[in-house]
Parts: sequence; C-alpha cells; structure tokens
Amino acid sequence: GELVAVADIDAATARSRAGEWGLEAAHTYTDYRELLADDSVDAVEIILPHHLHLEASKAALEAGKHVSLQKPMATTMAQADQLCAAAAASDRTFRVFENFRAYEPYMVARQLVEAGEIGEPLSIRVKTIEGRGVGGWVQPESALAWRHNPRKGGGPPAIIDHGYHLTSIVLYFMGPLERLFAMV
Repeated sequence: GELVAVADIDAATARSRAGEWGLEAAHTYTDYRELLADDSVDAVEIILPHHLHLEASKAALEAGKHVSLQKPMATTMAQADQLCAAAAASDRTFRVFENFRAYEPYMVARQLVEAGEIGEPLSIRVKTIEGRGVGGWVQPESALAWRHNPRKGGGPPAIIDHGYHLTSIVLYFMGPLERLFAMV
C-alpha cells in the first residue's frame, strides 16, 4: 500500500516533510481525523505521545481501520481496558507494536537460541546508560517534554518508555519470568 503522513504542523511544513519522505502531497494530512475519513486508507500506524493513544486508536477502529499502535498501549489500566474493549468490538486487526523486537541483532540472537546454537538461557542481565551516542537520534527538547509529564507520558520514561522496551526484550528471550532482581 501507499504511505501517508500526518503531522501536527502547518500544511506547508507537512507537505515539505512528506516530500522529504518521498510521499505525494495529496496524501498529506495535518489532522489524523482527516486521514481516518479517507476511505482509501485501510490501516494506520499510530506513533503519538502516549496520552493520545486511546483517543486516536479508538477513532481509527471506529473508522474501520486496522491499527498498529506503538507501545505503550495507554497511560493507565483503565485506558488499556477501554482500548481492549474497542478492539474487541471491531472487526479490524489491532496490535501494540514493540519496535525493539524488530531489531535485527535481537532477532538473530533469538533464532540462535531457538536453534539451540548457544544453549538455553537461564538468566538475562540488562544494564542501561542514559545518553546519546555519536550519530544517535537527535530530538529537540520540545519534542521530548511530554515524556516527562506523568499525565501525558504515563510515568517516568525510564519505566514507561525505555523500561517497556527492556521488559519486552527480556520476555522475548526468556519467556514468562519466574524470578526478578532489580537495582536502581
């Protein structure tokens, strides 16, 4: 299918960015509701600040779109329950996508584990260092501000955002946990 860009910016900037991405201006929207009203769109990938996940995902399902939602599903369990109910009431596909599971080195490592090439993992150790390495993804501080607002981000980024990635990868390699030790 075709890619479509939706951005919370003015129309000229949206068209310019769409051009940089190789998209036609005719498929550029500045409001996701315009996109959802387009019958030629079958599926959407929702990559919004966490506090907007419930509203946008429910609207997309109600508009008859298949939905791929970037993690986390919601900022509260009550919102997650509402989203699950909306997905169950829809005949569209709904998924919560964890992009770290599509990282090729992790996928190859898991294939090696599953093939018995490196033995059965008994434990996994995760260590993180905050910061940005040379050539890393640069985000303006204004684009990161919502992550540090508990109402918008759902909690501390180290838990809700990056912590989600780490937990997902641990489960990806280890399956359900029997015992956990953590130190902060």
